[in-house]
Amino acid sequence: MNDLFSSSFRKYTDLKHQALLDDLGAGGTAEKESVNLKKFFEDVENVKNDVGIVEKLYKQLEDASEECTMATNT
Repeated sequence: MNDLFSSSFRKYTDLKHQALLDDLGAGGTAEKESVNLKKFFEDVENVKNDVGIVEKLYKQLEDASEECTMATNT
């Protein structure tokens, strides 16, 4: 799952870099977009942390389910 996020993130950063270059070439306001993207990347990091927490909880749930199944079958 992390590989999926990593490749998607890399593609996005490449596009972000290209858009920044295009904007600079057109004489746009790259600084304003950079601030907006900074907030976006902070949100991405928060989502990554949340996904990690959900994965841990899922593993605990799987383990508990397996224990219940074993206790029921004995």
